[in-house]
Amino acid sequence: MKVFFTHKHIINGTAWLLYVGISFFNNTMYSILACFALLASCVVSIMACKNKECNESSAHNLMKAKAVTMDLLKIFICIILLIVVIIEMLSDYIPYIDKNISLLLSLVAPTLLGVSEISIGLFFKRYEKESKKTDA
Repeated sequence: MKVFFTHKHIINGTAWLLYVGISFFNNTMYSILACFALLASCVVSIMACKNKECNESSAHNLMKAKAVTMDLLKIFICIILLIVVIIEMLSDYIPYIDKNISLLLSLVAPTLLGVSEISIGLFFKRYEKESKKTDA
């Protein structure tokens, strides 16, 4: 189970970040690749829903990894929103700052989702190693 959940979150997060990277290109081939990245994320998530085998220690480590990741995600969202507000304020006074940041904002959510998935996988792996050291 440890390996499955670690890989599930890391693959899922990588697929989302791949989608973000591909989204910068406006081409049919890149759109097809973006679809495959999102499809890979869906397939891995469906497989995770079907595989719910979990012992108590691993469940605790998974919940701990998700809690830490959610706290970090909230911090990142606050920082990004602060930057957006500052850019909006400065764009009135500094003419070369582009006020149209819709592309950036449209990619923030999938980027944060990808980073959070990878973080959950890495924290879970770390907490599993730590719990095995304390059990031994």
